[in-house]
Amino acid sequence: MESSELFSERIRYLPELAALRTLPDSSWAVIGTLTYRYAKSLAEMRDDFRTLMYEIAAVNNSWPERLIWLMRVERGHPNTIKSGLRRRHTHFALGDERVINGKYVQFSKAGAASFLTEQWKGMKKGTSVIKEFDPSKDGIGYILKAPFGIRSADYEDLAYLSPRLNTLLKRTTNQPVFVTPAIDIYSEKASA
Repeated sequence: MESSELFSERIRYLPELAALRTLPDSSWAVIGTLTYRYAKSLAEMRDDFRTLMYEIAAVNNSWPERLIWLMRVERGHPNTIKSGLRRRHTHFALGDERVINGKYVQFSKAGAASFLTEQWKGMKKGTSVIKEFDPSKDGIGYILKAPFGIRSADYEDLAYLSPRLNTLLKRTTNQPVFVTPAIDIYSEKASA
């Protein structure tokens, strides 16, 4: 057994990954990480992400709920202290629907990444790494990683899907995909 095979057997993922693998990698435009200067609550981080998605949707007279995106907040667990990621940070991927083929503005993937980077910088919350989605890398797998297994704290970091992505996955898999009540970050009653 090669070392890469051994490594891949040890990596664990959130259950959403199987459903997301039904989408072609070419349907993703941007992948990114948002970090904060100071500790923020989960609710604040969701609001900040919602604002960022609102900004790119508004360019094309749309709403964030109509975009295809995946977002996950990693809480900075004790097992990440050595890597310097102790504070919460957000990983996300944004699909190309209504972004690359927008009604008024058709962003290139690089253009969408640049736009989101500038918006995040303007929000003055922290730093970001936002770039074109590279289909040759496992970006969705990275966002949904849970390397320490189902009994670890990192497994509790929920993935949030846009309502549009959730609907699309239900149609392509012909079954309910998610049971998490906190999928809709637009609801005031979403869990914190």
